[in-house]
Amino acid sequence: MECSQRHVLTNAAANVVALAWVPAEVWTSGRAFEISDFAAGEVTFKGCPDKAVAYFGGLMLIRPAFCTALRLRREGLGDVTITTAAGPIKCG
Repeated sequence: MECSQRHVLTNAAANVVALAWVPAEVWTSGRAFEISDFAAGEVTFKGCPDKAVAYFGGLMLIRPAFCTALRLRREGLGDVTITTAAGPIKCG
């Protein structure tokens, strides 16, 4: 039986920062790729609660300084908001 637990990460400030998550088979292949091909405003992580799953990614900056809220919708666990900043800026 295949697991289908899903967690969804959403970026609240798509005009400032993008989410970039590269599939492990691409990241570890040794082949060249364009990170912009993997930019998105929302990323869905799939896995099983009893098995480790690896994802490679981060934030792609559109401006040198920003403050944004990332919303993580966790299936069966509720939502979490993560406020993050880059550059010489304070999130309020």
